[in-house]
Amino acid sequence: MSEPSDASSPVRIGGAELTVEPLWDADFDSSAEWVVEQQKPGSTVRFEGGQLHVDCVDERGVTVWTPQEFPSDLLVEYEATVSEPADRTTSRNLNCFVCASDDPPLAETERSGGYNEYHEFPNYIFTLTNTHTRLRRDPGFELTSELMMGVQPDEPYTVQLYKTGGRLRTAVNGRLLHDWTDDDPHGAGWVGLRTYDTDVTYDRWTVYDVLDGDR
Repeated sequence: MSEPSDASSPVRIGGAELTVEPLWDADFDSSAEWVVEQQKPGSTVRFEGGQLHVDCVDERGVTVWTPQEFPSDLLVEYEATVSEPADRTTSRNLNCFVCASDDPPLAETERSGGYNEYHEFPNYIFTLTNTHTRLRRDPGFELTSELMMGVQPDEPYTVQLYKTGGRLRTAVNGRLLHDWTDDDPHGAGWVGLRTYDTDVTYDRWTVYDVLDGDR
């Protein structure tokens, strides 16, 4: 894990300006700190050049978890760029889990990487694909918000997930996509990146504490 800066700074999500302080910055130069779950043999996960490269094309799934828990109120930000083979369209599937918790803890639990396993314990899932974006609540795989839009190959997408209390907002490239309030919000937990049938490069993955802003 790289050392986050102590300095607070403004960040915009949708139309809101937040004052944030980094809690954690991803160190993609080492694979030692990560919890990686691979659904089928044949997918590749590489940590190099300060980036995370995941290739799980051909109906495979991969999840990469942070090595620590984070508070229930947080801002998660990362950049994702999808590459695509010339001979077919992939799922262009970019998922992010926040506030994920389990007993025993996720780092001590063995999972196959199958998507249905993640619907059995508390978390929120933000999904971005080649056709749509969704926000779901687990356990139960409850669909809370949906919008039709698609990821294009070879274009960087800056993803932001902002949770405070029961309110959860997500934005992509500055555009607010989901704004939903949970009457029974999840608490502290892990953050994870998940992809399926996609070749993706992740960069600049940071988790922030929100000091001030639109709540």
